[in-house]
Amino acid sequence: MGDYEMSLWLGVLAPADTPKDIMGKLNREIGVTMSAPDLARQLADAGIEVRLSSSPEFASLIRSDIARWAAVVKNAGVQLA
Repeated sequence: MGDYEMSLWLGVLAPADTPKDIMGKLNREIGVTMSAPDLARQLADAGIEVRLSSSPEFASLIRSDIARWAAVVKNAGVQLA
């Protein structure tokens, strides 16, 4: 079997027409929450690595994962029943 890499990510999404100032505020507040010492310690103890990103960075991650997994499905010959 070939080499492979798999990771799981979680994120917060909002409707595409959400104003940029609201998105910025959400991003900042989520960053503050995720960086709180108690939560950061609990997540680290559970083996969870927190990576904060901007909306464009997160959108890029989603697009690259869609392309990656579409190729995996195609190459494996997976078909919906």
